[in-house]
Amino acid sequence: MLVRSQEMGKYVQDGLFDARIKPARIGFWRPASTSSRYVSWSMGNRASNPYAGFWLVPETSRVRSVKDLQGKTIATELVSYVKKYLAQRKVKAKVEYSWGATEAKAGILVDAIVELTETGRSLKANQLRIVEDILSSTTRFIAK
Repeated sequence: MLVRSQEMGKYVQDGLFDARIKPARIGFWRPASTSSRYVSWSMGNRASNPYAGFWLVPETSRVRSVKDLQGKTIATELVSYVKKYLAQRKVKAKVEYSWGATEAKAGILVDAIVELTETGRSLKANQLRIVEDILSSTTRFIAK
């Protein structure tokens, strides 16, 4: 059965699914019981390395730090994570959910993006500059 990744944790906790695969630091999943278990699992283009999330802007942008995003618009799939990150730094910005092709939106539809990458190739192809690392993550296999 195919379901959205955001729903899988609930289904594992409720016993409807036996297991799921998810990034380790995306979202704030916590085992519901002591019978829930997880292990790191290497996969992807850089199997031995974690993938990373970055604040990104066009190479020509004047933004040099996250503080420079005050009052700006940011696109990401990690809306809750980014809002908490900004709140901790006392930066007020509009955070929009991106349904995909986030790299193409930077500098045209939004001022900055937060994106996850394994290799960084799409960042270079879209002429994006890293403002700040936001997270590092490995893949986890979670079972109940």
